[in-house]
Order: sequence, then C-alpha cells, then structure tokens
Amino acid sequence: MRVVQDDSAGLVVWLAPGTPRLVPLLPGGGDPRSLPLDELFGSPRELARVSWRGPGILMIAATDTPWSVWLFWSESGDFLGWYVNLEETHRREAADTWTCDHELDVWIEPDGVAQLKDEDELVAATGAGRFTSAEAEVIRSRAVLAQQAYAGGHWAFSEVWTHWRPDPEWTVPDI
Repeated sequence: MRVVQDDSAGLVVWLAPGTPRLVPLLPGGGDPRSLPLDELFGSPRELARVSWRGPGILMIAATDTPWSVWLFWSESGDFLGWYVNLEETHRREAADTWTCDHELDVWIEPDGVAQLKDEDELVAATGAGRFTSAEAEVIRSRAVLAQQAYAGGHWAFSEVWTHWRPDPEWTVPDI
C-alpha cells in the first residue's frame, strides 16, 4: 500500500485498485468464507497472490487504537461509508506494521447509522478457541467504543478523509 500519512496520530495508507496482495486461501485457491462457520477457523490455509478488485480503500490505523477505519467509495467516486475493522492495536517494527483481526466489524453509513458485521464469525471463532469468552466481550465493547469515537468526531472519521483522493500520478505498488 502507499503511505499517505505516518505521524504521531497514526498511519494512513491507500490500497489502490489492482494492488497485488498475499492472502490466505483454502488449498486450491478457494475463499475461506465459503466454508460453513463451524469449519471456518480450523481449516488449513495457503498464501496466494491476488490483486485487489474494485475501487481503492483508504485505511487509517490511529495510534493506540484497537481498530482501523477503512473508507470505501463507489466506482464513480461517491463515498459509501466507514468500515471499522476491530483488531489488535497496530504494532510497528521498522517499516512494518502488525495487527490481528478480531472478526467483529462495524459498518457506518455516511449518515452515521451503524451496524455490526460478522457477529456470527466472532461467535464461531470463540467456539473454535481463537478467543476466550472474556476476549470476545472485550471485542464487543470495542465495537461500542469505535461507534463512540465516530460520534465524538475522532480524526479517523473526519470529513476531510471522505473527500480525499489519491494522486492520479501514483503507480500501483508491488509486493
């Protein structure tokens, strides 16, 4: 991804259309989300190189925050909303950043209406031993905190970002 901003507030990166990525797929290339929930968190995975399809995404990982905010636009450039990916607070090591997904997410419409996403996956991940019941409750509480951050005007949800556009001269980065 291309770094847009990297300072004490956090890291902002752009995932351009067509960007190559390494993603975990089922052996043979299948999408893990095609599995029944009771198999989703115990099945083997292989890393595969794929390209991002669809409009680009601006991702914001605020410092010391257990989620990142992803901004989505339509093909025609209309802002669609904020996807709050609940995850470990990003850990920095030199030029790398590390996190771990927590399954539960929050979608916030441009008008501020929020809904939880993938609650069933958090339940399945907890049942598979990926999270304890106590950890799952913390994750659920972070969904509430993320919605409060939006309502409180946290900089990751600033209207400035909804109007942001990538430099048309930028090339698609490689892995």
